Amino acid sequence: MSVDTYFMGASSSLHTSIHYVRWHSHPPGLAKLNFDVLLINFSATDVFILQDWVDRLLKAVATYYGVTTILVAEARLLRDEVYVAMQAGYHNLSVEGDKIVI
Repeated sequence: MSVDTYFMGASSSLHTSIHYVRWHSHPPGLAKLNFDVLLINFSATDVFILQDWVDRLLKAVATYYGVTTILVAEARLLRDEVYVAMQAGYHNLSVEGDKIVI
């Protein structure tokens, strides 16, 4: 994804900025994993999705991890989602979460 910013205005004191956000597809053969963990009162639930390079949904998984810390839940989720992707035959991966981007 990229963001382009354009400034418009008649004087230096009046500026209006416009932001264009562009989505870029992944290279062919690259699968993308997106994940997030919800932690409420030390109880963790996670969700991840696996998409191919044309954004076709391949897998969607939600798991309850029970009482844990956010760091442990994120690490377990990362491990589990990579395992699921590899079992599905996807070895060329892009991994993205709210706390980690690989």
